[in-house]
Amino acid sequence: MPIVLVETTFPMDRTAREDFALGLSSRCAEWLGKPESSVMVRVRCEDSMSFGGSMEPCAFVEFKSVGLAEEDCPELSAKLCDFVGEACETSRDRIYVEFKDLRRGYVGARGTTLAG
Repeated sequence: MPIVLVETTFPMDRTAREDFALGLSSRCAEWLGKPESSVMVRVRCEDSMSFGGSMEPCAFVEFKSVGLAEEDCPELSAKLCDFVGEACETSRDRIYVEFKDLRRGYVGARGTTLAG
């Protein structure tokens, strides 16, 4: 059940945001070998964000998933930075990605937790 949250300075209309979210959803499912039906993506754009003392285009990605292994994060970071950078016209050196491995008992869905 990956959850991917993207905040970017890049402007997108509703159709572009939806296409971006759906494209990222399918790729995350593919990269993790999980069903896309368990992937959630949220996109926020046109945020005021500074990075390195500059207001140039940038992005922040939160990537959370149950069973996320630290050794998988470098490859996922490269893939996320490439995908987000291309879609948001942002250099990959102006994108931060935060990874978090979630414990099943601390994730709720369908009125219970993933542990129950």
